[in-house]
Amino acid sequence: MKKLEVRKEDLIYNLNSLRNYLGDDTKVIAVVKANAMGLGLIECSKLLVENKVDMLAVSTPEEAFTLRENEIECKILLLTPIYDEEVVKKLVNRNIIITIDSPESLEIAKTCEGVKAHLKVDTGFGRYGMLYNKKDAILKLYKEKENVEFTGIFSHLSNPKDEKWSTTQFIRFRDVLDYLKANGVNYGISHLSSSNATIRYKNMRLDAVRVGSLLSGRTMVEGLDIRKVGKFKTIVNEVKTVPRGFNISYGNRYKTKRETKIAIIPVGYMDGFNLTKDVDDFTLKNKFAFLGKAIKDLFRKQELRVTIKDKTYKVIGRLGMYHTIVDVTGSDVKSQDVVTLNVKPMYVNENIRREYV
Repeated sequence: MKKLEVRKEDLIYNLNSLRNYLGDDTKVIAVVKANAMGLGLIECSKLLVENKVDMLAVSTPEEAFTLRENEIECKILLLTPIYDEEVVKKLVNRNIIITIDSPESLEIAKTCEGVKAHLKVDTGFGRYGMLYNKKDAILKLYKEKENVEFTGIFSHLSNPKDEKWSTTQFIRFRDVLDYLKANGVNYGISHLSSSNATIRYKNMRLDAVRVGSLLSGRTMVEGLDIRKVGKFKTIVNEVKTVPRGFNISYGNRYKTKRETKIAIIPVGYMDGFNLTKDVDDFTLKNKFAFLGKAIKDLFRKQELRVTIKDKTYKVIGRLGMYHTIVDVTGSDVKSQDVVTLNVKPMYVNENIRREYV
């Protein structure tokens, strides 16, 4: 048995706490990309919609289509511009708000009827978006939009930890907004801040904020009362006693110092245990990009612990791909006891069941 147990009341609590923190003037766009930050795309999205989140945002067409196929009918924004005309038509037919970031993407959108879109501006991220200093070119998109309805405009902060740089990006974005207003453009809602910027910079919230990790209870700054959402649970597979000087796990790097009672847990780094995300604190990448680091960590001394029946126990030996060994000497731990592990939801293998309780 392996599952990520998600308490509905904790997720709802975080959404309401954020709303109270923001006030009535700022909308909440829930970013549910990457399997809703590990919480389960369908279950999480349905709960957020039931509790009247203003909009959902995804990164891939597949995520958007999956939401519609599961009868989720709220506003959905696809944050990534798409240059495949057939895919764009399918998105528009399913009432997905697309992202336009260039004259080329606008031309593709204009081949469809009833298009709703947000315009993306590149203020220094160096990825998608019209360059912030090409204001005349941005204005031209609005003048040539024809049957495309722009309902929003956004940009993305590249390093919210850096206040000076984030302020520079914010000013660049505001300059674009002011220029469009001065030229009579109604660009819809504006949004710039992701989870951590939402808490750090009150002045940058604009009309809406895009939050994902914040709703799951993960934030790198203080200031908002939120709960961690999602507990990884499994069971003890086997318990046995080994003698002093007995090897534990790969590499023969750990030997028992005394007769030791061990519990074998059917969870390893491929399930997400002990994976960390320190390369990019603000954009989610595929967790397997970090497996190299995780595997290197297996050769270092670690102080990993798991909880069995409300008591913590130390992991011994190298962490395996699908198994973990725990020292439970002196305890009454037995096979089938429930184990709780400290695993961030976004690292939990997508094949592991998400259970909403």
